[in-house]
Amino acid sequence: MILNAAYAFSLGRTFRRGALTNIPFLTTFTLLFTFLSFLLLADPNPISCLFRVNCGTKEALAALGYSTIAAPIEYHSALGHNVLPRDFRWKVWALAVANLGALVGFEACGVLGVVREWARRKWPAEKVVYRV
Repeated sequence: MILNAAYAFSLGRTFRRGALTNIPFLTTFTLLFTFLSFLLLADPNPISCLFRVNCGTKEALAALGYSTIAAPIEYHSALGHNVLPRDFRWKVWALAVANLGALVGFEACGVLGVVREWARRKWPAEKVVYRV
């Protein structure tokens, strides 16, 4: 998810507030992550049908045992829906959370931690020569 990468790359504090103290950014991230999680995990509903996620035609949803409320008339799929099994949706969501953890861990420990300290020792600031 691009949202996860945006959060991971906001961890540096050299030229901006840290990710955990930047309340507008943290609020926006939390709201967007919650909304995207809802779209992925919820059964077919009017909001997910508006975004064409976990939705389908009335006939296809009725065949799956879901309510046909606010279902589109036409759906461009051979099955007539794109409703994924509930356990698969939870696995995809867990993968997205694991991706967030991996990105934050790599950025915090690798890029801003060990890698940055190694680069500072290898190329001290006074020895760097800039060519134009």
